[in-house]
Amino acid sequence: MHDNYGVKVTMYIFYEFSGKSLKNTTTKFKSEFEKNNSWLKFGFHEYNNFKDYSNLNVDEFLNDYETTVKKLENIVGEKSISSCLRLEGFRLSKENAKVLSENGVTSLLGADTDNRKDYFLSEEENKYLLKNDFLYSLDTNLKIYNTDLRIENMNFILYNKNYLQDEILVVFTHEWALDKINKIKINYLLNLLSYNNVEYSFLE
Repeated sequence: MHDNYGVKVTMYIFYEFSGKSLKNTTTKFKSEFEKNNSWLKFGFHEYNNFKDYSNLNVDEFLNDYETTVKKLENIVGEKSISSCLRLEGFRLSKENAKVLSENGVTSLLGADTDNRKDYFLSEEENKYLLKNDFLYSLDTNLKIYNTDLRIENMNFILYNKNYLQDEILVVFTHEWALDKINKIKINYLLNLLSYNNVEYSFLE
C-alpha cells in the first residue's frame, strides 16, 4: 500500500498480549525498520489489555510507557517511534497525559464515535473534538485529533465520500480486522484519496 499510494502507517503496540511479549521479539530486523521509518512508525498502545490509565498512578503508568518504548526502540529503532499515540480504550487521566507530554509525546488520537469518552476531556471538549479535526489541551500541552474512519465499521465506505472534505483525515483499523473485505476497503480508500491528491503524513 505504501508502494502503490505513498500511505504512511503507525502501528500501536502492547508490551504483552495473549501470551506474546515484546520481551521475546527478535531485533534482527531493526536496520530494515530504520530504513523504512519515513513511512512506518510504532507507538505505545498499552502495557497489556488489563490496565486502565484513567485511574492508574503516575509512577506505574510511566514505567509501563518507558518499558514498552525502550523495548520497541531495540526492535525498530529510536527514529521509528511515533510521538502521536492511540491508547487502548481512549483511557487516560490528565495527570498521566502530562507525563506523556513531558516524555516527548505531542498528540493523541481520539475515538471515531460520539458514544465514547476521549481520555480526560470534558463533555464539552469531547463534542468540540467530534466536530473539528483537533483540539489543543492547554493543561497537558497535547493535541488530540478526531478519528474519522474505523475501517471495520464502514460498511458503505465505497459510497460515502464526505470524508474527502476533511482537512485532516485519520483512519484506523485493528489487526484482527484485516480480513479480505477490509483489505479491499482500505485499498479502495487509498486509491480514492490518491486520485484526489491527498498528502499522506504523520500527525505530530
